[in-house]
Amino acid sequence: MTSTSLRKKRSAGSATLVALGGVLLGGAVFAVLGDPSEASDGGGSGGSGESALAGCTDRGDLDDLGGLTDPTRQAWLAAVDAAAADGAEMSLTSGYRTCQHQQRLFDEKVDEYGSVEEASVWALPPDESNHVRGIALDVGPGPAADWLQDHGARFGLCKTMSWEWWHFEYDPEWERSESCPDPAPRP
Repeated sequence: MTSTSLRKKRSAGSATLVALGGVLLGGAVFAVLGDPSEASDGGGSGGSGESALAGCTDRGDLDDLGGLTDPTRQAWLAAVDAAAADGAEMSLTSGYRTCQHQQRLFDEKVDEYGSVEEASVWALPPDESNHVRGIALDVGPGPAADWLQDHGARFGLCKTMSWEWWHFEYDPEWERSESCPDPAPRP
């Protein structure tokens, strides 16, 4: 896979984490976390957003497990159960993102870093984000992400970027082969 195609798979980086609550599923407890100020899905700062939003379709509500693709959601839930059996509690810090939320994250990174190229290291526009596609998950805390990096291939969940310890994506081929590709090196 080329650096360009790997770059298109990247998604937004970390956000301030505030617990919104725990959810009991299949005997395992995990928390869905996010910044309450990001819960509304108002528009971004506008700068680069209109063309990226034009082709974007929302799959659900912000950070809703329902916004994940069915295979991604099933892989996540199976991994949460397996991690819990090993004594690791995993939290989903960010999963599915709506088009406008991802655009706002991208616009904030453009403002912070001063260029689209630099911002794209930490966030992508919605038409390129795997969070918007429903196949990307940001996982915490650190020990749980370590557990997922060690065991995620059997669920098709792999760390895809070396500089984001928390970011994992689902691919059915990874699940079939029970192996992960090497994460993209830091750009």
